[in-house]
Amino acid sequence: MKAYKFSQICEKICSKSPILLSGYTCSCYLRNIDDLNSIPENSNVLFVGCGAIPSMPILIADLRKCRVTSMDIDERMIAIASSILNKWYNKLPIDLIYMDGKDADVAKYDIVMCASTIPKTDKCNIKAKCEEAGVRYLIRATENLWED
Repeated sequence: MKAYKFSQICEKICSKSPILLSGYTCSCYLRNIDDLNSIPENSNVLFVGCGAIPSMPILIADLRKCRVTSMDIDERMIAIASSILNKWYNKLPIDLIYMDGKDADVAKYDIVMCASTIPKTDKCNIKAKCEEAGVRYLIRATENLWED
């Protein structure tokens, strides 16, 4: 839970400045380049746990030309993410949803990814739903929890 709170604080600070936001997004790119390259272009992607700065959804939509639905269980994070997308990334095909990822209809997507802050038990439940629906569940390389 400490990592989640720290992440929230960093995201709130970075969301106030385009320079800090660019740095935050760039660091996300460098940490996740292998994940991004494994996503086929024009996929329909669900990203669970977008937080205040939806850096992975931004990178997926921009670099891989995908349609991204990004959700978070925290209404405040969705509000901040929405203002960031509207201000600096309004041309990207990203939809934000206030919802718990465990309740998502994963069958509507080609790929499902979870933020590193999502509890492991929730990730396991989402992964099981994806397997049942025949949807690819992509584990972020930075987590080393399972294989793809």
